[in-house]
Amino acid sequence: MSPLLRPRKFRQSVDVSSSPFVTYKRVRSTAAHAPKLNSTATNIVLSPPTSTSGRAGDLELPATLLGNSTASPPWPATQHDRQTSRARSRARARGPVPSKSTASRKSQSATKSTSMRPTVPRSRSAVGQTLAPDEKIRFKLRIQLDAVLDKYEGARHGTWEPEVDTSVRNEREDDGQASRSTPGPEPPHNPRQEGFPSWLETCNKEQIIEFLDNRRAILAKSALDPSILLSHAKSLCDYGDSQPSVPLPAPPPPPIQKARDFGSSKRPSGPKQRRNKNRPGRMNHYGQKREERNARIASVLASPDFAEVRSHLQSLDISELVNHRGNRQPKAEESLALLEEGESYFRVPTHISDEGFCITDNEGKVIVDVLPVGTIPAKLLEQFETSFSSLCEDIPPSHFKISKTDKRFVKPARTGEHGGVLHLGVWNQSTWQHERPSVSQSMRGDKTNYRADSLHVRLNLFLSENWELFRHLGGILKAQDPLLYEKYESVELPHGIDKTLFWPFCMMALNRNYLSLPHKDLNDYIKGFCLLHCWGDFKGGDLTLRELRLRIPFSKGQVLLFRSALLTHWNQPIEDGGIRHSMVLFTPWRMLEWKSIAIKQVTNRLKREVDAAVERLKVLGGR
Repeated sequence: MSPLLRPRKFRQSVDVSSSPFVTYKRVRSTAAHAPKLNSTATNIVLSPPTSTSGRAGDLELPATLLGNSTASPPWPATQHDRQTSRARSRARARGPVPSKSTASRKSQSATKSTSMRPTVPRSRSAVGQTLAPDEKIRFKLRIQLDAVLDKYEGARHGTWEPEVDTSVRNEREDDGQASRSTPGPEPPHNPRQEGFPSWLETCNKEQIIEFLDNRRAILAKSALDPSILLSHAKSLCDYGDSQPSVPLPAPPPPPIQKARDFGSSKRPSGPKQRRNKNRPGRMNHYGQKREERNARIASVLASPDFAEVRSHLQSLDISELVNHRGNRQPKAEESLALLEEGESYFRVPTHISDEGFCITDNEGKVIVDVLPVGTIPAKLLEQFETSFSSLCEDIPPSHFKISKTDKRFVKPARTGEHGGVLHLGVWNQSTWQHERPSVSQSMRGDKTNYRADSLHVRLNLFLSENWELFRHLGGILKAQDPLLYEKYESVELPHGIDKTLFWPFCMMALNRNYLSLPHKDLNDYIKGFCLLHCWGDFKGGDLTLRELRLRIPFSKGQVLLFRSALLTHWNQPIEDGGIRHSMVLFTPWRMLEWKSIAIKQVTNRLKREVDAAVERLKVLGGR
């Protein structure tokens, strides 16, 4: 009896290395077809399979071993026995499987992904070249962006090191009185007559002396460690920041992943190779879309419109952008002239703008990046528009306001309908009211306990409803400039102030039914990006850039990144009857340097208070 035909309880003690079936399996693992044992006396010959079971790889025993082809084995064969026998035979045939290192798996994966990239021509003159999946339409300017940005940043503000004014010191600092605290409550930091001067007039001679000792001690300590002044920075929002926030309803589930049920997948058990053996080939939708997009890009690169845009940008005189420091807004007369001049600027063809393009410097640093239509999922855009319409119905129209000193807005896009701007987020205004970052006025209104205000809660609810859209927009910034994303992410907010729901951006401007005049956003970080997104029912409204003499058509739902502090920009008028809204995400440069600015502000305030107290002490007859 063959060793493999013995009963199950005797199989483990059998040496199967001498069995002819081992040779059969080894040959089968290298043959093109699964072989079969032919029943010829005592010689076992390999032949092509003629399995009656219909499955390749089924083990068929020779008739000479079974006695005849219809005879049954001497013990009842179960399904488990047949599966176990086949699995063990396959394992012996494969032999030991060498382990793969992580590096080899990564290299194999990289080789596989590289071999699957589509090959489309880059341009008319580059027939044999390939287009990478993440490639896009690019235009280069003859400029070095870093050098220009450094000049702008140096002209806007310089570095500052805190200094201690020793002129306000006197001998009382050595009398052991420097450690005393300010008598009574902290004085108001309002420098106007109704503020600190009025409080000082209510103090007697001893209280003023103690106050001077306290302020001089703080200034002396700040000479060794300026960061201690951050704890003395004041804001009108101090009380509101210390109050608990009103709990908001749970944010809605992600509309993109709402229909996904990752636990319902019923994959067959067993190794992955065996599962995929009889699985039908599935279409690679991502690869198909990538190929279609690359084909469209190749068509644009080979079109005459692309050559016209490139020749226009290469013929520009960039000296104005390099020499002009950009530290002022255009005046009223200049803005009106630019509005007329902008109508004659070169307009990018719509099909190029819809496919997305970017304008870079000589080294590839991005100046303007127009993302393709459809970058943001349609469900997120629809939810955002619905949420914004509901917000406009719930809050009073007068809350969308424009400051009388803000000359960046011209008029509503649709006459007869209210328009204005909401600034939501955290910023550092660097005024006596706020010596540190604080919640924007649109978010808190004019109330001290703003966290309990119904308007503040409603605005937070609007931001919470669109958390997934803001996550997508943050991912766009991270993909565009990872270092800038980390810089925005590293901003540390004062105690009691939460990060915005559209972090890493600190501020959001919601422009409702308004078009802008030619301007620069001088408060934005000069080396950062401004993210622009618009929606509504409109035609026109092209984004116009003065330094590039360019008009960029901007479709509904499209996203655009550009250097808003570097380029003078505005909108072209839209057709009558249309309405256009926009959302702008940005981070002011003062937020990135708020600690050094706060130290400077607190130091100046303490010196003013010391000078005023010394003068008051002279009036009272003190030293």
